[in-house]
Amino acid sequence: MNSQRWSQIEELYYSALPLGQRERRIFIEKACSDSVLREEVSSLLESDESSGDFLETSILQMGLRILVDSSLRSAATETECEADKPVPDKLLGTTVGGRYEIVEKLGSGGVGDVYRARDRNVLFRTVVVKVLKDSSLNKPWIVAKFQQEIEALTKISDPGVVGIFDAGWLPEGKPYLVMELVEGCNLREFIQRNGSNGSLDLQEIAEIVRQVGRTITSAHAAKVVHRDLKPANIMIRRNVSGDLQVKVIDFGIAKIANSAIGDVTTTGLIAGTVYYMAPEQLLGRKVTASSDIYALGVIAYELVTGRRPFNPESPAALPDLQRVGVKVLPKHLRPALPTVAQNEMLKALSWLPADRHQSARDFGGALAEALNADDSLNETATNEVAQAISAAKWPATVQSRNNLKKHLPRLTFQKLALAAIAAVGVGVLLVMAFSSWTLNSSNDVAQLTYSLTVQKMRNDKEHESPFQSAGNYIFETGYRFRVNARPHQAGYFYIFNEGPTDEGSFSLTLIYPIPSANGGSARVEAAQPLQTDWNQFAGGTGTEQFWIVWSGSPVSELEMARDDAFKNEKGAVTDPALGRIVREFLLRNSAANLQSKTDTVKEETTINAGGDLLVKLLELKHR
Repeated sequence: MNSQRWSQIEELYYSALPLGQRERRIFIEKACSDSVLREEVSSLLESDESSGDFLETSILQMGLRILVDSSLRSAATETECEADKPVPDKLLGTTVGGRYEIVEKLGSGGVGDVYRARDRNVLFRTVVVKVLKDSSLNKPWIVAKFQQEIEALTKISDPGVVGIFDAGWLPEGKPYLVMELVEGCNLREFIQRNGSNGSLDLQEIAEIVRQVGRTITSAHAAKVVHRDLKPANIMIRRNVSGDLQVKVIDFGIAKIANSAIGDVTTTGLIAGTVYYMAPEQLLGRKVTASSDIYALGVIAYELVTGRRPFNPESPAALPDLQRVGVKVLPKHLRPALPTVAQNEMLKALSWLPADRHQSARDFGGALAEALNADDSLNETATNEVAQAISAAKWPATVQSRNNLKKHLPRLTFQKLALAAIAAVGVGVLLVMAFSSWTLNSSNDVAQLTYSLTVQKMRNDKEHESPFQSAGNYIFETGYRFRVNARPHQAGYFYIFNEGPTDEGSFSLTLIYPIPSANGGSARVEAAQPLQTDWNQFAGGTGTEQFWIVWSGSPVSELEMARDDAFKNEKGAVTDPALGRIVREFLLRNSAANLQSKTDTVKEETTINAGGDLLVKLLELKHR
C-alpha cells in the first residue's frame, strides 16, 4: 500500500472517528470512492472500538490492523441494520451523581458516550459528562484507560488542560467523568477548515505551538507524559477578542510516575498514534517527556506545511525514515518560513531524545519567536547585497566599483551592516573556494578501504567458516563480526560504535584503537592492515552505527575519548560531557559528499574525501 493510500485512509478515519455508528456508516458510504477503501476504513474504525488488546501489539506486527481481521468486517455487516434503528438513551433527562442533569447527547464513540449536562450545585453551569458504554466494561484496558485519564487530569494544574470537576459510578456500575465544556473544534478540524495546504497563518501557528508547549511542560512537571499528542487531541477556540485558546485533551494513555492505576502498557509495547510517535516510542523503548516534544515537532511541521514530515508506505517503515531525518525541509514547501523556525522544528524531530529541546516550553517558545520574527528585512538586504556584488564582478574595476556604489545608497544603516557581514562572508567563500581549488589541484585526497569479517553463529557456536562482506547485507542477530580497514595514507585512525541508552541518550564505545594492537596508538601507516576485536549483532532487529575516522593529524577530542575508554575493559566513553563533544565532532565533520565504491569481487568498499579528514557513518543492519 503506497503512502498516498495510507494518507487517504487516515484522513477518512479521523473524520469518521467522532461520529456515532449510524452517522459513521452514512459518512463512509458517501466519502469512500470504492468498496475496498470503504472496507479498509471501516475495519480500522472497528479495530479502534475493540482496542482492548490494541496496545499489546508490536508496531511491526499490527500494520494498523486494516487488512487482516475479516471477522471485524463481518461483525460490522451484522450490526448495520441495528444502526438504522434509533435506540432511546436512558440517561437523557436523568441526574447523574445527584447534581448533573443530562440535557443532550453530544456524541458517541467506540468505548463511551459524551453528554452535555447542567450542574445544579453551581448555578446550572454547563459541563460535559463522559460515561463508558456497557460493552466497554468487560475490557480491562479500556476501564484502566478511563481511570488513568481521571488520575492524569487531577495531577495537572494548567489552564491548557481540560478541567475535571467530578467522577463517580452510575448505579449499574459504569464509571463517569465530569469535565469542563470546551467549545470550538480540534486541531485536525482547524487545519482542514483554515489551511489544509500549508496556508495557516504563521502567527497563529506560533500561538498554538507556544500554548501547547507550556501545557505539556506543566504535565511533565507533574510527572505525566501524554504519549498520544496529535491534532485530534488538541482543542482550539477563539474567545470574544478573536484570540486563540488551546487545550490539550485525552490523557487516557498517559504515562504517570507512581500511578495508582499502573501503566497502561509495559516496556517493549507501544501506545499512541503511529504517525506522531517518537522513534523510541515506536521501537518500544523508554518513553520520556522528550517523546511528547517529538510529537509536537510533527504537529508543528504539519501546521506549517500542510503535511507530516514522514509519510511511509506502511507503519513498519516509519522508524527507518525517522533515523535518516527529514528529507523535505519545511522551507521547500513554504519558502517564506524563517530559517531559524525550520531549524527549531528539525531539532525537535531529532532521532535521539538528547538532541531535542530541553522542554516542550523551550521548543514552543523558540519556534513561536522564530515564526513571529520578520525575516523580510534580512532577506531584502541580502538580495540587494548579492545584486551589488554580482554587479561589481569581483575583483572590482573602476566601472564595477561605480556599480557597487550605485546600489549602496538604497541600504539603510541596518542593511549596510548586513551588507558588510555578507561581503565578509563572500570573501570567506572566495578564500575557501580558492583553497579547495588548490587542494584538489594537488590531488590531496583522503582514502580508506574497509570490509567486514563475519562469523555465522548457531546456538552460540561458530557455524561454517568466516566470510568477507562489504557491509551492505542484512545480517542475522547473533552473528559475530570484525571491521577491517586499510588507510591509503599515514595518519590517525579511530572507530566508535554509537548506540541508544535506556535514558533516551546515546552511548559511545571505542572499537579502534584497542590496547592490544599498535601499542594502543591511533597512529597508522599507509596501507597498514587494521582489524578490530570481535563484535556481535545483538538485541533483535536493528541497525548498528559505527563512526570511521581517518585524520592526517591527531584529533584532540578523539584522543581524549581514547584515554577515557581505555580506563574500562569494555571501551565505553564514560564521561557524558566528553561523549557529547565527540559526537558533535563526528556529526559536524561527516561529509555528505564522500565518494564510495564497492568491489563486489573482493567484498570491500573504498571511500575518499578531499582534505586530511575523513568521517564515515557505517550502518550495519541485522534482523
